[in-house]
Amino acid sequence: MNKNILFFYLLITFANLCFSQMVEFGVGFTPYYVSSSTQEFKFEKDNAVEKIMNYFYGQQSSTENFVVSSSTDSNVELSSNTITVEQLKRLLYGFGRTEIIQLLLINQKCPEVSIKTLVEERRKNKPLKELAKRYNLDYINEIWLPSKKIYKEIFIKQ
Repeated sequence: MNKNILFFYLLITFANLCFSQMVEFGVGFTPYYVSSSTQEFKFEKDNAVEKIMNYFYGQQSSTENFVVSSSTDSNVELSSNTITVEQLKRLLYGFGRTEIIQLLLINQKCPEVSIKTLVEERRKNKPLKELAKRYNLDYINEIWLPSKKIYKEIFIKQ
């Protein structure tokens, strides 16, 4: 009887070891000494929109001027706003660098279209190719290829 009890005890112990979660202890080793109290990380402020704006508009602080006009019609909205770089940053938030360049190129080639209109259409997931086509622009030759050159001029020459 002692042999049967010993056999079942060993069987249950073996089953528990094989089919249970095991806990292991160990010490990790890294060749680098990194301590959160001594290590400082400094991130550079990304001024991508400002760099792009300086490329397109020089050193101007505003990018688009609206003319104030008078009208007797009550339905006409009068505006004398200028879009500053800070407002443009908020407007273009979420767009990539190349995408911003392409939107500004479309705006530059078609000055009758405001940048706000282009951004609103782009936020509705309109492809840039369709936007260029709507304003009779050749997307590849007038928008895409120049945007790649401009991107290299602004960001890669650093």
